Amino acid sequence: MAAGDTLVFIGLRVLNRIRTARILVCCFLVAGACKDVPSPTVEPGNPEWRAYTRQNSGLVSDSVNTIGVTIQNEKWFGTELGLSRLNAQTWTTYTTSNSNLRTNRITAIAQGRDGSVWVGTAGGGLARYNTADPGGPWQTYGRAEGVPDEFIHGIAVNQFGDVFVATNGGVGRFTPASNYTGTWQTYTTNDGLPASIITAIAADSRNDIWVGTISSGAGRFDGSVWSTLLLPVGFQVRITSIAVDANNAKWFGTWDGAYRLTTALQWASFSQVDGLVDRHVNTAALDLQGNVWFGTDRGLSKFDGSRWTSFMTSNSGLISDLVNSANCDVRGNMWFGSQTGISQFNEHGIR
Repeated sequence: MAAGDTLVFIGLRVLNRIRTARILVCCFLVAGACKDVPSPTVEPGNPEWRAYTRQNSGLVSDSVNTIGVTIQNEKWFGTELGLSRLNAQTWTTYTTSNSNLRTNRITAIAQGRDGSVWVGTAGGGLARYNTADPGGPWQTYGRAEGVPDEFIHGIAVNQFGDVFVATNGGVGRFTPASNYTGTWQTYTTNDGLPASIITAIAADSRNDIWVGTISSGAGRFDGSVWSTLLLPVGFQVRITSIAVDANNAKWFGTWDGAYRLTTALQWASFSQVDGLVDRHVNTAALDLQGNVWFGTDRGLSKFDGSRWTSFMTSNSGLISDLVNSANCDVRGNMWFGSQTGISQFNEHGIR
């Protein structure tokens, strides 16, 4: 979520004394093939942490770009080699060989109001998964169907069920109709969008849509008009992610620190001087307590509104210091994606 996902997670309970438990992994790279693998590793001396890799789970690739979970608590992991779904203790993998995905490089995941799981890719457009769709569980959307560009950076869904997609060619909007059909609309700089390449997207509680760009600041869509808001810096930097908190404040991860924008449109900036572990922020996410988590090139930083806490491989069970994606589940566990697997964390012990 990366960026700012509104999806949630449910974790697996850690049993400290049962280190050899096994889980069932259904790997559908070969249809119907199932195997037992060791349970995800509980870090010695760190019961708050658990690590998932290809070696100890059904994860299709250790390079995890994005994490999302449905309201049914299914975890979906978008990787460089396909899409892995964790339902309770069963893993399922979707790739171009066993689904309608047009590429295996997954960059964004979000759930629609109708229960569909939307999957964004790097160069293959969008895919939508819903077993209730009479047209089949997988539907795909590219330029031919109305998507502005087939490189997808993010997906956001407003309270009306409209799906907004951040692409290299503007913002696409899918308005659902009956029987899982719908229509596409494109927003570009001609419509007031701050730039053509949109790198992050989120929906807030007022149904406003917020976007990030490479060098043109942030944009807001109030349902009819786009407006531009520049970061409070001398030059505009790449916005990588947007998270929205319970007070409807927006948190922006960028390549030069983190920023908060209040509902009164007042900016605040955060850097390494304040306690951020690294200036290069790849992802931002909120937990159930309202803490904001920033995944960077050099570890994780948690901000509780007044105090910063940082986690690295040197002082925690984090699997890698380079954190690409983050999200929180309904039990309060945090999930972090990296290039070497997934870390699951709960300071009270994984639930």
